[in-house]
Amino acid sequence: MHTNNDIFNKLSAALDGDVLDSDLSRSLYSSGASLYRILPRGIVQPRTVEDLVATVKCATEHKLPITARGGGTSRTGNELGKGLIIDFSKYLNQVVEFNPEERWVRVQPGIVLSQLNNFLKPYNLYFPIDPSTKDAATLGGMIANNSSGPHAVKYGTTRSHVKELELILANGEIIKTGRTPIATEIPAGNASWAERLYHAIPATIKSYSQFLEPERPFTTKNSCGYHVWDLIEDGIIDFTPLLVGSEGTLGLVSEATLQLSPIPEKVLSGFVYFDDLGNVGAATQEILAEGPSMVEIMEKHILDLAREQKPELAEYFPEHTEASLFIEFQEDSDEKLQEKFESVRKRLLEDNKLAVSVLQARNKQDMATFTKVRSISGPILNRMKGPRRPIAFIEDAAVHVTRLPEYISGLRALFEKFNVKAAIYGHAGDGNLHNMAILDLRQREDVKIMLDLADAVCDLVLSLGGTISGEHADGRLRTQYVVRQYPNLYQAMREIKALFDPENIMNPGVIISENDQLLGQDLKYGPDFSIVHTGTSFDASENQEQIASCSGCAQCRSYCPIASHHLEEWTKGRGKITLLRELMSGKLDRTILDEPEFKEIIDTCINCKRCLTDCPSGVDVPWLSVTSRADVVRRKGEDFSSRILTDTR
Repeated sequence: MHTNNDIFNKLSAALDGDVLDSDLSRSLYSSGASLYRILPRGIVQPRTVEDLVATVKCATEHKLPITARGGGTSRTGNELGKGLIIDFSKYLNQVVEFNPEERWVRVQPGIVLSQLNNFLKPYNLYFPIDPSTKDAATLGGMIANNSSGPHAVKYGTTRSHVKELELILANGEIIKTGRTPIATEIPAGNASWAERLYHAIPATIKSYSQFLEPERPFTTKNSCGYHVWDLIEDGIIDFTPLLVGSEGTLGLVSEATLQLSPIPEKVLSGFVYFDDLGNVGAATQEILAEGPSMVEIMEKHILDLAREQKPELAEYFPEHTEASLFIEFQEDSDEKLQEKFESVRKRLLEDNKLAVSVLQARNKQDMATFTKVRSISGPILNRMKGPRRPIAFIEDAAVHVTRLPEYISGLRALFEKFNVKAAIYGHAGDGNLHNMAILDLRQREDVKIMLDLADAVCDLVLSLGGTISGEHADGRLRTQYVVRQYPNLYQAMREIKALFDPENIMNPGVIISENDQLLGQDLKYGPDFSIVHTGTSFDASENQEQIASCSGCAQCRSYCPIASHHLEEWTKGRGKITLLRELMSGKLDRTILDEPEFKEIIDTCINCKRCLTDCPSGVDVPWLSVTSRADVVRRKGEDFSSRILTDTR
């Protein structure tokens, strides 16, 4: 039997990239932006495609699960696993090829969306899918989840903009997707894995063809399960749409060719205010008739919190408002933009009397302020204090916009039934609402409420023909519900998984799983979470509160001068918080404070204090880092360089 050390020493010798298996490294990669904590056996940071192939072959040989990880920004926990975590973000983050005339770019999966768009900006092009995590999310993660964002009403989801993929299969074989003739004859015994797939996958889909339309969600976006629709046309199949949204369960994406869009010439935004939440659905349909690029909702709970926490912006959150819609149009002239807003005003205020008022931006300064106001929902909720916090577990369902009134009223009834305070915001334009229930998952009764409420919301969404996953994918949050959404097609998806990954090493337990209790397991802050006495500053409740406030969103990657340069998890504020949480919960022994690696991690905070202004959760990482340094000094004394620098006599 091979030990961890044997396996990872051999793998490290075979790679140009890095292999990490220390307790510190494993702890750093045990969590992200989701509810979950899962300790991996090791981490690989590959430099080349050859590294990926060698890693997959090693994992297959030793039956080690593989989980791909980009920015670690997933809400659903699909970037966590008990085997090998493959971190694409450190090295495989480059633009490989760019064709501005044909508007496409080929990239490695670890490139961050905002960095790609910065590269494209001089050519007046961009990748138009814009999740809120754009400053930390990688293209590989976006492809895995079929991500979208507020502009989905105009640009759709990631799937619509991926032309081709290069994929490492579970046996280490490399394939490139695209339009490929279906293999009509049974492949010979020496056929490649790809040849077998191009014969077997079309046959599988054909055998379930009678269920394709009946079980297709009545939505404009869908990231639940495998995309088995519209793959075959005139004897040709393209695996690309199938692989987008497959969450790393069918193979590892090593390169992606993306279709680009021109940057809009003219943009105009505004707010619509309502005194009746029930009118929002009808108003959204009226707005969609004018072809907007964005329609976003904030309901009363968030508006009230925003008025309290951001008094300088109170004029944009009028009292007695039940909901607001942020709307945006993109056109090629100012005249067309004005016409659009006039049409919206007439539809909502005069013809149908659905809204109270429409506030239109007058200039670029207004536009910037409006964008700030629109983006306030997440930070407002993240900065809530106390043991009960906004929990993302019913945050991604989507229904067709014509069913939005029923969905919102159904949600409100469920929140009342379960006696749960909750906030509703998100993408009204495609019926994709981010509902955040306020719970304390360290209490068993609140975990039970989470499970029961998730069941009830799933039933509500499916009764409206919707999807349980609109843009965040299934992950550990929703895998147990995939079979409910696709009672017949789930078996087809199971067969597709087995064809691509017969040893079940590619992100096992995600999308396809026998575990119907996945949602409530491996919680980062669950009923089993406890705080141990460490004899350090982190026994103080105010420090523990700071640590618990971190949502794991990884926004710190973009603003921290050290993290944005080094591209290591341990340089991020999130990484430091993860280690301190592991320490105060006893999952890391307090002797870790004596390790040079711990001091190196803490010392990467240069006390620039950007966390105090830019962190969505307002976590004071500089203070926690100073406190950690003080603990190290108390245990070990000052090192020589520190004594020299601080001795001013």
